[in-house]
Order: sequence, then structure tokens, then C-alpha cells
Amino acid sequence: KYIVFFTILLASASVALCTLTTLARGLMVISEDGLMFKFLSSVAECSKVPVAATVTASSVIIFFTLVFSYKILIHLVSGGTLVTFVAVCFTLVVISYSKTKEVVDESTGLVPNVPVESSEDAGYVEGQEWKIVGLMGVYTKLWSFGILLVHLLKSWSFWHVRFPILVVTGIIGLLILTYIKLNYHIQPQRDPGFVCPGIPFVPAIGITLNLALFSVLDVTAHLMTIAYFGFGTAMYFGYGYFHSTITLRKQKELELTQNDENDEVVRS
Repeated sequence: KYIVFFTILLASASVALCTLTTLARGLMVISEDGLMFKFLSSVAECSKVPVAATVTASSVIIFFTLVFSYKILIHLVSGGTLVTFVAVCFTLVVISYSKTKEVVDESTGLVPNVPVESSEDAGYVEGQEWKIVGLMGVYTKLWSFGILLVHLLKSWSFWHVRFPILVVTGIIGLLILTYIKLNYHIQPQRDPGFVCPGIPFVPAIGITLNLALFSVLDVTAHLMTIAYFGFGTAMYFGYGYFHSTITLRKQKELELTQNDENDEVVRS
């Protein structure tokens, strides 16, 4: 009995430490991109540990543990994780079909004069990123509506009503993915790292499965997830949008362009 209890205690401590470490470094990376407060990206020189992010993550975990019940925390983590995975799969498809236009010099924050690879060989269609966003948005909404409809019709026969709805939804979704595969071409990326196979089908399967798992959670999980993403949206539009490295880089490029134009006017 005591051996089992001690083993569970060690396992729980291990999971807590892993979660804390991951959350702290996640906050550090997001802060480095300018999407959260800058002080979170500070790193101790001796240990290279993100001190501010670690303290902040620890404080948040302690606060939620003391204030909220275990059941509410499970709902928040489950719902937030599943919807986050949906967003990751969605973004993976969009990035795969996006054209790599620039490489940022981290020392200056500007775009050096690096020749961009020709997009003609890759079969790039002008503005295809936004078309992929629209098509994948239709796919996600289609499965969301189909899964919701199946849950609303629980009292109806599965094989005569709900199963045909899933079949029709699957066929329409497959047609959308096939259209993407036949009409658009995956673009080569600089330093792609991990490359997901079977795009757009594999990420689409991830979207569908995560939506299905999210649908079986109760109302509390859905409300907690809405609150979770509401906070993230407010944080982005209230702070991150104005302080992101992309926004600051564009402002710097605009200033340089204006200075060059002013110099030309003065010379003339």
C-alpha cells in the first residue's frame, strides 16, 4: 500500500514538474515573439532558466489549484487542449500551402536581401493561402455542425439517422480535401523541421477527431474553453498585436522606406 502511494506521489510530482517546465518555456518563447509581456523572456545568465516565466507559471498553477476544484481544472485542460490541437492541425495545412517570402535577420529584425525561390515550379497560385484558410474553415465548420447535429439527435436511430449524417459529412469533407490536393501545391519551406505526411488529409483527420472528443465533454468544459480562448483573444488584440516582432519589423521597414524617400527628395 505505501509503495503504491509513494509511486503515485513521485509520478504526480514528475508530471507537475514537466508541466511547469513546458509552460514556463512556452511563455518565454511567446514573450520573445512579443505576444506577451517582455519581462517573461528574461533568462538567468548562470543557469539559462527563464526565471520570470517560471515564477509566473508557478503562481498561475498555485492560484488555480487553490481557487478552483479539481473537476473544473480537468474540464479547462481537456477542452483547451483539444481545441488547441484543432488550431494546430488547421494552421499546419495553411502553412504547408503558404509561400515563403522572407527570412528575418534576428540581429536586426529586418529582412535581408535574400533571393526568394521561384514559385512557378512549385505551382503557386496567387493568394492561395487565404483560399486554403477559407476551404479549411468550411471543412472545420462542416464537421462541427455534423457532430453537433448527431449529438442533438441522440434520441433518433443511429443507423437510420445519425450514421447517414456522418457519412454525408465525411463525403463532403473528403471532396473539399481532394479539391485542395488537386488544385493547390505544397510550397517548399526554409528550414521546415518536421514535415507532416499526407497533407491535407492527416491534419484534417486530427481536426475531426479532436472535434469529436471535444463534443463529448460536458457544458462546463465548453464554457471553460470559451473563457480560456476569450482571455487569449483579449491578450492578443490588447497587447500582442501591437508589440509582436512582425508588427515592429514592419514599422521599422516603413520608417527606413520613408527615410529613403526623404533622402531622395532632398537630393533632387
